Amino acid sequence: MGKVRNAANTVRIGRIGENTWYVRDGVQIVRQRLNNSNFGEGARRTQAQQVRRVKWGNVVNVWKGLRAYLQSAFENKKQGQSDYNMFMSLNVDNSDVYLTRQELQAGAAVPWSYHVTKGSLVPFAQQGVQTEEGPEHYVTVNFGLENVANIQNRQWSAFSNQLVADNTDVKLGDNIAFLRVGYRKGEDNIPRMVVDYKEMRLNEDDNETISALGLPLITVDTYGVVMTFDFESDVTLVGGCVIRTRLDGGLKVSSQRIEIANDDIGDDWFSNAALQRAIEELGVDSDVILAPGE
Repeated sequence: MGKVRNAANTVRIGRIGENTWYVRDGVQIVRQRLNNSNFGEGARRTQAQQVRRVKWGNVVNVWKGLRAYLQSAFENKKQGQSDYNMFMSLNVDNSDVYLTRQELQAGAAVPWSYHVTKGSLVPFAQQGVQTEEGPEHYVTVNFGLENVANIQNRQWSAFSNQLVADNTDVKLGDNIAFLRVGYRKGEDNIPRMVVDYKEMRLNEDDNETISALGLPLITVDTYGVVMTFDFESDVTLVGGCVIRTRLDGGLKVSSQRIEIANDDIGDDWFSNAALQRAIEELGVDSDVILAPGE
């Protein structure tokens, strides 16, 4: 491979149209924006590589929306590894959301069944359920308070003591975080994530009632303990999870992911058509080493 030179016999550096010219290790290279390189004989990436690439942006934007709530969310990271690195490595291959470049640049983010924590505490059993009233998120724990139908009026201290008494893995001092996520479509039809997050520490001293604390509506029925979050009517609920953390020689967390509670999210960003639209729109950036005379 020879270096490409202009009429003055100098190396090209800079941008010309869709091409950016530069030199690396003494070799003239041009970076080309090839919108047509995803398909056909000129394709430079496999279908699997393209799918992974269009999944990436939504996971990044979801992380941006959650990072304020998930500090130190992953135990036993490798030295130098960040929570962002962990979140991306756990979730890119687990994502079925496909957004275009325009949507991502506008701040689009559609939460999915992403892993939000990873640690050593025993997680709560959870499930998303589509009820007649709509999607709900259930957390199954042992709970023996009498008159559970009136649990909202129980003091948080009584709730804490009962939860600890009935569940051997739970201790006073544990922090319980309630996370529920959805999205809202604006007039531009761009989906933007909505987060509802509340947390409380299990303790014997807080005599406020559950309802007074502004926590999720807690009731009990045949599915278990129900954590109901009130979203505004224009928000599409996706799902949620309840995370337990504990300070014990460092922060320990339960491994949780978002449990999908809604069977009717729609296919605007989940279908094969959405995938192909995202691939076609995104295109491929490609480094091309130029031969003499090109």
